[in-house]
Amino acid sequence: MARRTPADLRHDTPVDVPVSAIRRSVGLQTIEWSYRAWEEARAAQKSAESTWLTERAQLESEGALLLGSVRAAGDLVSAEEPSIRLAALQTFVDETRAKIAAAIDGLDQKRRVDEALHTQQIAEAQQTIEGHLERQLGVVRPRWEVAVRRQADDRRIVHVLRLSDDEAVLSLLVLNERIPSRYAFLGDDSTDDVCAGPPMLYPDDGVQDVRPDAIELGRALDARPKIWPVKGMIPMRLSDGRWLVWRSRGVVMEAEVQEAAAFRNLLTAAESETIVGQLLKFHLLGRLTLELVRE
Repeated sequence: MARRTPADLRHDTPVDVPVSAIRRSVGLQTIEWSYRAWEEARAAQKSAESTWLTERAQLESEGALLLGSVRAAGDLVSAEEPSIRLAALQTFVDETRAKIAAAIDGLDQKRRVDEALHTQQIAEAQQTIEGHLERQLGVVRPRWEVAVRRQADDRRIVHVLRLSDDEAVLSLLVLNERIPSRYAFLGDDSTDDVCAGPPMLYPDDGVQDVRPDAIELGRALDARPKIWPVKGMIPMRLSDGRWLVWRSRGVVMEAEVQEAAAFRNLLTAAESETIVGQLLKFHLLGRLTLELVRE
C-alpha cells in the first residue's frame, strides 16, 4: 500500500530562515515554524537558568574563599599589634561580604525578572501553537488510512499509514485535546540506550522514566493537562478506559492496547471494531478523515 501524503498538509520550511523573522511573520507560520519559536523560548529559559546557577555558585565560592582566608589571616596576626590588625581585617571582611551579598541579591533579582519574561514568552509561544492548530483544523484534517489485518485465532492487527509530522501534531490534538512537547515526535526513533526498548516519552516537563509501563504511562499522561511529551507514538484512551498507543513501525503505525501493565498488538475482533469506531466518531465530527484500506 503506497503512502499518500495529503497535498493540503504539505509544507516547505526554509532552513535558513531565522526564528526572529518567523516571529515577525505570524501570518506565514507553519506548524513547524511555530514549534521552532516555542523551542527557542524554552531553550532560552534553560540557558538563563544555567547561567544563573553558574554565576551564583561562583559568588558563593568567592564568599567561602574569603572566610577561609580571614581565618588563615587571623592566625597570622602579630602579637604586637593585634587590635589594629584585627580591626583592619574585620573592616575588609565586612566590606567584601557586603559586596558579595549585594552581587548575589542583584543576580537573584535579575533571575526573577528573566524568569518572568521567559515564562511569558513560553506561554505566548504555546498559545500561538494552540491557536494555529485550531485554525489548521478548520481548513484541513489529518488523514487516517486504516488497514485491519486478520490473524490466526480470529485476532486482528490494526495499521495506519504513518502520518506526516503536521498530521501527527494535529491528530494528538484531535484524539486527546493535547499538544506534543516536540514537533517531529512521531518519527523520532532516537534512543539513549540501544539495549533497551524505544522511549515512549521525552525527558521533558519533569519526566523521569522515558520507558514507563502501560499503567505508569497513563499516570504520566493524566498528570499533564495540556502538553504531552510523547515520543514515537500517539496515545488514545479507549471507551472502556484502557489506553491504546499507535506505535510508529516504519511506514505504518500499529495499534497496541493496554493489558494490565503491558501493551499488545494482537487484538480481538471487538477491540479492532472499537478502535475503528472511535476514529469514525472523529470523522463524523469533521476532525479527521478516515479511510479504510486493504494492504
